[in-house]
Parts: sequence; C-alpha cells; structure tokens
Amino acid sequence: MNANGTQAGETTRERILRAAVRKFSTQSYQATGLREIAADAGVDVAWVHRSFGSKERLFVESVKSTLDRQIRVATGDRSPVDAMIEDVLRPREEGEVKPVDIIIRSVSSPEVSRVLKELATTGFVRPLAEMSPHRSELRAALVLALLAGVGIMRNVIGITALLEAETAEISSLIGRAIGAIDGTSAEG
Repeated sequence: MNANGTQAGETTRERILRAAVRKFSTQSYQATGLREIAADAGVDVAWVHRSFGSKERLFVESVKSTLDRQIRVATGDRSPVDAMIEDVLRPREEGEVKPVDIIIRSVSSPEVSRVLKELATTGFVRPLAEMSPHRSELRAALVLALLAGVGIMRNVIGITALLEAETAEISSLIGRAIGAIDGTSAEG
C-alpha cells in the first residue's frame, strides 16, 4: 500500500471497487453514496459511473469480488463445498471483508434482495447443483443456507459456542449435515 492509500499497480477501477467494498461492508446500500465512494477512491464521481455504470452494478461487483475466494473451484482433492466450509470457519484476517459483511448490512433493501437472489442462484446454487449427481438445486440452496447461517452466527453475531468450538468438530458436523442434505450419509 502506498502512502496515498493505493496499492502498487492498482487501476482506478480497482481503487473504486476497493473503496466500494469498504463502504458497503460498513453501511447499508441505501446509506452508501457514489460520491463518498468516489472521494474514498480519490476520483471524481464521473469515474465511478464510467467504470461501473450504476450504484447497483457497483454493489454487484463489490459482492462478487468478496465472493471470488469462496466460489473459486478448489484444486486438488478439496471440493468447492469443502473450500466454502473452510472459508466460513477461517478466522477473519485484520481488515478483511467477507461477503457476509456486505450482505448483512443491505439484505433488507428490495433492490439488493433482488440482486442477491440472482447472485446466489447463478453463483452458488446452480454451480453447486451441477457439481454433484446427488444435489438438486433445492439441496444446493439448503447447503448455501446452512453455510450462510453458520457464517452469520459465527462471524457476525459471534455465538460463543461456534467461536470456541474446534474448527475440525464444526467442519465435521457441517459435513455430516451436508451429507444428509445430499442424501449421501447414513443420517440422510
């Protein structure tokens, strides 16, 4: 990070997106203005419009940029679901913004709910359903709901039992619940 708060080699578009992620993760969609995002990025608001077109599009790109790590197809023996479980249970790094930080602040907005529904369907539910012969879109949506719920309860609300439990134990329990959802475990 340079003295002026930008990262080396960072484009103006990336600077705007980084500023938007910070704003959307700390305040609601309605309370976030493009002018303040532009000011935080050190650009004129016209650059924000030129780069993203609209506040809604900038919000979508902000959520997508924080989801990249979670929806990226895992390599090796790890499945994408295992990668998502690991990310939900991984302690937050200093200054890190997780998708739930943005989503939780704006989910009550009708505009945002529509956008999040589309992102969840196209970015998670359909791809998760396509990755397993046992998983329908309903089952994939339940997996997403389970992981989102655990993420919110653990990382946003801070439920003590979830924070103090061993990561391996939580991971095992989530894995068993997903197995039951998919109909691939003894419990399912």
